[in-house]
Amino acid sequence: MLSETQRDRILEGLDPVTTLTINPIATSNLVNWVPSPPDVIFEVASQGVRQSGFLDLMWDKFDGITWTELRGHISRATIKLTIEHMDAKTLEEVTYSIYNQIWLTEAGLERDKYDDGDEILFRGCDPPKFMPPYTEDPTWPFRSVIEYYVDYFDTVTIEVPPIDEIGLTIGDGIEQVITWPEKFYTLDAIFTIVED
Repeated sequence: MLSETQRDRILEGLDPVTTLTINPIATSNLVNWVPSPPDVIFEVASQGVRQSGFLDLMWDKFDGITWTELRGHISRATIKLTIEHMDAKTLEEVTYSIYNQIWLTEAGLERDKYDDGDEILFRGCDPPKFMPPYTEDPTWPFRSVIEYYVDYFDTVTIEVPPIDEIGLTIGDGIEQVITWPEKFYTLDAIFTIVED
């Protein structure tokens, strides 16, 4: 799932795309939304759609004491922008302007700005869809929808402490604990069976 930071970065990326007010809203709250045109409603329509990998080791680091692994996969999210305006012709112009700017700026997601493994990548945009007018209430705004797609790293951090000791149990219930002062993070062992 998108982290709060990733969500904020996607939203910030839209700043150069439009001068309209952008209102982030949870999809479940949309039924309670009171339109305030002209504006743009920002929703994450779907997220966590795995594109590649599954808890793969993406990168790791060692700070001298602890080995830290970042495992995960690349996921895709669908971002939905609903543009509201009281005038149909202006709505069309604004919608296509936003659509072109999303393609031109890759939704403002500057891939070179962030560390490796923390990028959010623009993956395309569907053409705008225009909603039919709501004829029962002429005060209701005209609406259009633009959906675009981003890939992001969906990761889990695992801290691997050093191995301090190993407990062995040998055939007839003989137990042995081995400890050492050095720090090991993986253990490759070869056991030789010696018969008397």
